[in-house]
This record gives sequence, C-alpha cells and structure tokens, in this order.
Amino acid sequence: MSMLTLYGSQACGLPVASTFYSGHTEFLKPIRGKFFEIDYQLEKILDAEFKSYWPPTNSDYGSWANPSIDSISKSLQAIMEGYKENVEVAMQASQIIRTHYTWERSADLALKSMHSMGILNFKYDIEG
Repeated sequence: MSMLTLYGSQACGLPVASTFYSGHTEFLKPIRGKFFEIDYQLEKILDAEFKSYWPPTNSDYGSWANPSIDSISKSLQAIMEGYKENVEVAMQASQIIRTHYTWERSADLALKSMHSMGILNFKYDIEG
C-alpha cells in the first residue's frame, strides 16, 4: 500500500493495518495505537531493479520491512471481527489526521522552512 493510499484511507475513517517502519511513520506517529501494526523483519535490499534506480554512495542499499504474512492475516481478521469498534477508533484517527495535516499547516511549515534557509526574505504570520 502506498503512503498516499494508507493516509487517505485513515483520513476517511477506515481501519487500516500497516508496518511502522520508514517514511510513513511520520504520518502514523500521531495516531499510533489507532491502527493495526503489522510485524516485520528488516531485510537488506537485494532487488536489482531497485538498485538500478537508487545507487548508493557506498555499497549499502539499506533495508526494507518484509511484513509477516501471519501478522497481516491476524490484523485483517481482527479488523473484520471487531469492525464496528474499529471504525470508531479509525474515526478518532481521522479527526487527528484532518486536524494535524491540513493544507494551511503544510504551507506554513514550508514557508517556515524556506525562511529558515534564507530563501524567503519577507515577514509572514504563522498561526500555531
């Protein structure tokens, strides 16, 4: 599942299951405990196609999370068995996401970052 699909599903109040590893953890941190965490094993990246697109500065291509099939199965079963309760929790996550990640907040953070790098030379007012 892509980060955008995962995030959109959560914002719509759907129960989701995900590993808690790599880039999407930035979106998952505020709602940790409100989604089903899938167990995983870290494995060295050996995929030739990946390596052709992302050559490293050294010989380490990094690792990625190989999800546990058993954990995926148990998470999906738990979602379905307690669907009504899981939707209620997912709606709580949705509210957090829709409050925490807005276009206005994203623009404010981008402006603040550009200003700190000296890219912007004018004053602006950031709320919050």
